[in-house]
Amino acid sequence: ADFSPVLTFDESSIFFTSRRLRPDSTNSEIRDPETDQFKDDIYVSFRTKENTWSKPELLNLNTDDHDASISVSPDGLTLFVYQDSLGDGQLKYSKLIGETWSDPAKLGSDINTKHWETHVTVSADGNELYFVSNRPDGSGGRDIYRCVKLPDGNWSKALNIGKKINTKYEEDAPFLSPDGQFLYFASKGHNTMGGFDLFVSKKDKK
Repeated sequence: ADFSPVLTFDESSIFFTSRRLRPDSTNSEIRDPETDQFKDDIYVSFRTKENTWSKPELLNLNTDDHDASISVSPDGLTLFVYQDSLGDGQLKYSKLIGETWSDPAKLGSDINTKHWETHVTVSADGNELYFVSNRPDGSGGRDIYRCVKLPDGNWSKALNIGKKINTKYEEDAPFLSPDGQFLYFASKGHNTMGGFDLFVSKKDKK
């Protein structure tokens, strides 16, 4: 399985998640006990001068647990990742330092909890963050929450973005447009065709 592709703003790099055997076979004995597949790893491919994609490279930040690509900052220097070792998905970020990705660190504030957090997207100016959690104070199932950047550089406490977006069913996979005016997301509510469908909401001018 290959999934969860994310592009840098200039479309020069694509990060994605794969359950393939690693080039060095170091995950040959590491499998998900429920599926018997290799666990998720993150790869990157670069656009060549010939406008083709290079052979995917395994990122150095991968662990022996599930590591998945979620989103990337516009400059391509910060990668947001999902890591799961105990079924309690955690949202983390990694910085590109030279040619090496730093060890993923948890996003601050109350973004990560003992519950399941799955996706995160950050605005192009770095001042807004939207993420998904199934914490019990929501509308039901997974909901989308929002944090804003405080003057001290930390994230504010998470606020549920409300019932215009969140339903008693599942919401997931938020993505902000580059201008921050449109929120794309998946939902099993809002009169879907069945299962998850894709929706977009425009920010009010208020």
